[in-house]
Amino acid sequence: MKTLIIYNDCETIKYFIVNGDYSKYNNITFNIGIPSNFERECSDWLWNDQGILKHHMSDNVLVIENKDWDKVAIITWIP
Repeated sequence: MKTLIIYNDCETIKYFIVNGDYSKYNNITFNIGIPSNFERECSDWLWNDQGILKHHMSDNVLVIENKDWDKVAIITWIP
């Protein structure tokens, strides 16, 4: 099983596919209030301690069009 992650930072939309079911992170929105433990879990999954993304993201829509995924999660970062 693979999950397509759609990452929206309000300036660009990027995509990446990961092995496993990460659809539980669908509709996570960062920077809108005090983060919950679930948001912290997602944050730890996305970024390392230095704030660097752990996953290679692409703005190439071919990532979506190849349909090599089973689940989807949309994650948004509000600046």
